[in-house]
Amino acid sequence: MQSIPNHWEIIKLKCIANVLNGFGFPKKFQGKKSGDYPFIKVQDISDTVKIGKIYIDTANNYIDDEICSEHIKGKPLPKNSIIFAKIGEAIRKNRKVILNQPSLVDNNVAGVSITSNKVNDKFIFFFLKNFNFEIFIRATTVPSFRKSDIENIEVPLPPLEEQLRIVAKIEELFSRLDAGRAALKRARANLARYRQSLLQAAFSGALTRVWREEHKDELEPAGDLLKRIRFERRARWIANLRAKGKDLAKAKYSEPELPDTAGLPDLPNGWGWCNLGEIVIQIKESINPTNIKETKYIGLANIDKETGKLLSFGFSTDVRSTKSRFKTGDILYGKLRPYLSKVLVADFDGVCSTDILVLKNKIGVDTKFIKNLMLENSFVSFATESMSGVQHPRTNFNKISNYIVALPPTIEQIEISESIDLNLSIIENLERSLEEVIKKDKILRKSILEKAFSGQLVPPTLEREENNIIKEKVDKEV
Repeated sequence: MQSIPNHWEIIKLKCIANVLNGFGFPKKFQGKKSGDYPFIKVQDISDTVKIGKIYIDTANNYIDDEICSEHIKGKPLPKNSIIFAKIGEAIRKNRKVILNQPSLVDNNVAGVSITSNKVNDKFIFFFLKNFNFEIFIRATTVPSFRKSDIENIEVPLPPLEEQLRIVAKIEELFSRLDAGRAALKRARANLARYRQSLLQAAFSGALTRVWREEHKDELEPAGDLLKRIRFERRARWIANLRAKGKDLAKAKYSEPELPDTAGLPDLPNGWGWCNLGEIVIQIKESINPTNIKETKYIGLANIDKETGKLLSFGFSTDVRSTKSRFKTGDILYGKLRPYLSKVLVADFDGVCSTDILVLKNKIGVDTKFIKNLMLENSFVSFATESMSGVQHPRTNFNKISNYIVALPPTIEQIEISESIDLNLSIIENLERSLEEVIKKDKILRKSILEKAFSGQLVPPTLEREENNIIKEKVDKEV
């Protein structure tokens, strides 16, 4: 423990508070939305902390006094008790709140109820927020600690008047930090909206309007590109028939289905409408990773949502079931829960989860253009509406291939991709800066609490008030 001022005392928590355990929840009363006592579970604490509250004022279950006395062996925790998880990974998340009314808590929750009139409950709350509970965790399958561990925590305690001034200063400084954090969250939300506005501008032609006018004599109309793509499609069909020795005269070629453009907006000069399935193809190459040399593996968890970035990768030696092979330059698209918008362009050869579609662009179609198209909200909404399944909703290539694309000329596609990359790099730099500020916010809060409980946050009490805490401590221990 840090050094403290001479007029402070070190007192065990059990001498100034009762440490209380929760109770088993009678499941037959689950879901009752009103009653005499809220029944607080760990997830209720998590939700409250998530929205920045000190006092918990909501619960998903309530118990009546009559039910409490008949079915629960124990009394509600008093108002102003400090509660927190005592088992599971929630311990490490340091989520603690104060009850704003007498409440029941489940047996995964512990409470601290102040018993001394010389101790302020918020002072102890902030102290426990700053205390490292992980030192108590037993090396078991499920992290947990004992009631006696909490009871024997040593609290650095100033006189009550100084406790109140420390609490007031903490709340003042934290309120400033809260305002700053709220501003940062708004800025981050604005950046996310700007990202989508950028993509929307790109695929409507607004982003390259000036560039297009300056280069209008250099652009091959997308209509000509699509004619060439359709011609090459027919040529491949013919080559495939000949390779199989089939009679061309008896075979019937199916033209690609043209998009229904009724009601669609006018396109910029040189652009054309087409279905996604006309400009990309699905690569279906399954492979058993145990039959190949070690290579990089990409699962859905390795792809960042909404950004088109690869977070990490594994190796084929870590997986067993059949996977899909991909090559450098292929587009990898997560078909499971398409609303997560997981798509990237591979920059190495490897294997991936079968929940990832492997796509390849046609000649004259830029891969980054396709990737960014699949990150734009209109495509995400289309893919989401096409998914099926409840537990694991998926889309598939046949469904997303019907998405109608506004296709620019090839060199304009490349210009769009480069403009998006430039603007997104600016956004990402700003987002990194915001993350750094948020990290500093956490460091500042920790620093404030450390100063508070070492006597450095506010000036000491000028006139020592009579302090009976030591007497209470001796009486209680005796």
